[in-house]
This record gives sequence, structure tokens and C-alpha cells, in this order.
Amino acid sequence: MAGTSAYETYIRDRAYSRVIASAGRTGRFYGQNGKPFVTVTTIPVAGGTVYPAASLRISGLLAKLAATAGWNFRLRFIQGAASVNVLTAYMDATRSHIPFATDLKLSYDRKWAFAKSRTPAIFGEGSLSAGIHSLYKVESNNLPVNLSPRGQTAGPAFASYSAPPTVETVLIDFASAFEIELQIAISEGECAELLDLTIEMLSHGPDGVNYAAPTATYCAGDSLTEGTGATTGTDDWVTLLGQQRPGRPLLNTGLGGQKIEKVIDRVLDDPVAGRHWDLILWAGTNDATGDAALWWGTMLTQLERLFAFRAPGARTLICNLLPSEDWFTPGEVAAALPSVNASLAAHATYGPLVCDLYAVLATDPGGHVPAAYRADALHLNGTGYGVVKDAIDAKMTALGWA
Repeated sequence: MAGTSAYETYIRDRAYSRVIASAGRTGRFYGQNGKPFVTVTTIPVAGGTVYPAASLRISGLLAKLAATAGWNFRLRFIQGAASVNVLTAYMDATRSHIPFATDLKLSYDRKWAFAKSRTPAIFGEGSLSAGIHSLYKVESNNLPVNLSPRGQTAGPAFASYSAPPTVETVLIDFASAFEIELQIAISEGECAELLDLTIEMLSHGPDGVNYAAPTATYCAGDSLTEGTGATTGTDDWVTLLGQQRPGRPLLNTGLGGQKIEKVIDRVLDDPVAGRHWDLILWAGTNDATGDAALWWGTMLTQLERLFAFRAPGARTLICNLLPSEDWFTPGEVAAALPSVNASLAAHATYGPLVCDLYAVLATDPGGHVPAAYRADALHLNGTGYGVVKDAIDAKMTALGWA
């Protein structure tokens, strides 16, 4: 942040770094037949507590009150019916006390995390039926991954994604309340006790500091931005634009099937790229309806949300919408589309920012996109995305984007 001294940054960061959860001594828990996981403690966390890009420092101490192996513990985040395992540890038969310490670095959109062990040493080995494992493990997509002393690994994912066209399923939405749960699986006839659990958040707060290149560009949208119909990473329009403008870093966040509200939600989830970077938005196709006023009203509401969030001076380019061949039968949606595009073009704030893709692609009689540009009824092929790239590139030049 320009003009912010090191001392001011230190004070700001301290204001947002705090203990968000802690649990003291719990008393002894005894193993059951079949060694099921039992819940030792559950800690509620209010929505919005965990900021984007925060680091969660998870540390604790377990007392193992029997000198045998074959049991373990796990820490997980729970929201409704969804749960994500964050940490799994396997106990060593020779150790009576098991310390654990992990840093969990969240992404700005809080959809995944990177885990790093702060435990200085591994206190022995634990056994499972599959063989010998490190005592201390973290979770990667809910599967235990070996984590050596001070080791690091890709950590848990808090959202899942299908194969393209990608559908996103959010497992833990940190904007809403969730629970942190510690569980132990103990062999029958044995017992254990949690002596301490602390989770501290280290964060710069809800608004990140932007150190990206001035030309860094956030490309937001649905499957047409993701590049469905093309070879992703080869001839989708974002890749082609990056090749056209090699000095401009591009982030493709397109996700198939998303309505404009969800697209804007994801932009608002990122207080750095979504707020400060140049933004190319192509969304609203999945909100299609034969009611043009309703369709435009939906888009207008979401554009107002977006522009209220964007930083002063942040640059935005908006692509208008293309028809799907499926809309022409019976035809109400296809008939509504020109009115929606016209309302966007006529808007005093948003109209000057519009890249008119409809004009360069819906060129067949009746407003159809030629088959030579399409991979299916809606999505484009590499040739069609090349036309999109050229149109966006020309609009960027017209707007004065280097």
C-alpha cells in the first residue's frame, strides 16, 4: 500500500492477528469397540472471522495414557453436512505426550490452503495396517499426506471442482459460521486427553495489499471464459489474449454454469485481484430468460455490487452476451437478448466499457453465431475464441489499457 510505513503496517497487521479458537483441558476420553472417532471438542467460529489469505496457526498437546499404538486424531472444519479434514496425526506407542503445530495458509478466495509443519521433530513412528507412517500428517483433499519435520505440502481444499466445463462446489464458506472439531480414535481399553488447543489467525485484514504488476488482469466469467469448446490453455480467449499481450499477467477464473451473482461473489472474495487488478467480465449468459427486464435487472444489480467493491481507479471491461442456438426454439430468450445488450450499452457508467462481442460474432441472419465459430449450441471453438480475443484486445486499446 503506497505511503504506508513499516510501523503502520505492523500495527495494522497486529489488529487483525488474534486467537480465534482455543480449548483447555478436556478430561479423559476412553476407547470404544471398533475404535471409532469420538469428538473431544467442538469450537464454533462466526462467519467472516477468517480473512482472505490469512494464516491459521494450529497447535496443541495431547496426552496418551496408554503405551500402545494404533490410534490417531484429526482436526476438521465442519459446515452443515460438509466437512474437510485439515490435520491427521498417528500416535507413537512410546510417547506419552504428542505436540502438534501446523500453519495453514489460505488462498485469497479461501477455497484451498497450503500446510506447513512447525513441529521441530517427529517423535517416533506410528503404525497402520498399510505399514509405517510418519507420526504427523496433514490432509490434502481429505487424504493424509506425509509431513516431515518442518515439511510442507499442498493442503486441504475447501471447494471441489468437476472436469471442464467446471462446476464448483463450496465445502466450507468462511463468510458463514462453521465449526472446528477435534476428534480422537482410541483403541478399546485405552484413554487420552486433550491438554491444549489453540488456533491463531495471522492476517493483514479484509483488504489485501496489491503488489502485482499494474497490468495484471482478472478474467471473470462462466464456461465461455473458462474456454469450454476450445483446448484450454491453448486456444481459449484468455490464453490467446496472453499471447497477444505477453507483458500482461492474466488470471482465468471462469467456471462453467455460474450465474452472474456467483461470478461476482468470487470476484468479491478476492480483496487484491478482484478489487485492484484490471478486470474483464463476461457473465450473464446463464441468467437468460425470456423476460428482458428481469434479465437486465439481474445483471444491473450484480454490476452495481461489483463497482461498489472495486477500488477507485481500477479499470473494468465488460463483454456483452452471445446467443445460444437453444434459445431460438421457441425463441423468447433469443428475442430478449438484443434488449439486454442494448440496456447495457445505454448505461451511463457501464456502456462505455462494453466490448461488443454480439456485433462481431452473431453475424448470421437472425442473430445466430455461425457454425464455423461454435463447438456446440453455446460454446465457441478456437476460431470463435480468436474473434473474442481480437475484439477484447481492440477494446482494451480503445480504453487506453497498455
